[in-house]
Amino acid sequence: MIKFFRHIRQNLLAEGKTGKPALPAGRYFKYAIGEIVLVVIGILIALQINNWNESRKQKQNLKVVYNIIINDLEKDYIEIDSILFNLKKREGVLDKVISKTLTKEYLLTHPAATNMMTGYPDFSIQTRGYELLKNIILTENNLTNDLDSEISNFYKTNLLEIKLDQDFLSEELKENYTHWKSTYSWWPDYVDDVITEDFVDYAISSQDFRNRVATFRMTLFRLYAPKLKEFQNESKILIDKINLELNQK
Repeated sequence: MIKFFRHIRQNLLAEGKTGKPALPAGRYFKYAIGEIVLVVIGILIALQINNWNESRKQKQNLKVVYNIIINDLEKDYIEIDSILFNLKKREGVLDKVISKTLTKEYLLTHPAATNMMTGYPDFSIQTRGYELLKNIILTENNLTNDLDSEISNFYKTNLLEIKLDQDFLSEELKENYTHWKSTYSWWPDYVDDVITEDFVDYAISSQDFRNRVATFRMTLFRLYAPKLKEFQNESKILIDKINLELNQK
């Protein structure tokens, strides 16, 4: 009997039929579907983890950009404080011209008086953080929110309005220079920091000079300086909002 079973086994080995019994076709199909489902689930989980890590990285980048914007605004605030302080001193000299109280002695002993109409304090908004934020909004639109829109509008508006004021002042000074160099003999000496009697007389007695000072003063103290102060106030509010957003992250 044992020899008989050994003989059968040898025949099965020879025919390659010693493996596991074949599964019915229906069971093979279910098994294949199950394998596919497991693979798909694994891929989805991997993608979800990758997306989560990417989102976390993006939010961290945004946090860094917010802090840069705060730093930029704080620097701007300090610079404007210095500008407004110096403008206040110049305002007193311009007022003397308009009120006809400017004297020769004051003009000759106060350098700021002789240079009252030679320029204006330039101010350039720090935009490093804003440029980084624009890049994030452009490439990672899913991260944008109301705060990002508010920051963008703040910079767009102020960059435009401050530039317009500065352009207006520049054109005004350019027109003055053109007028003076083509009209008055004291101009060559004046540009070399030599104050002549002719210039002193012009600065103290000329209605033309009073008119130009009045226009310059209006532009400087009714447009430019108030705009800088407005920028300060708005930047302080924006810093508070950004800090609130950072504390919630």
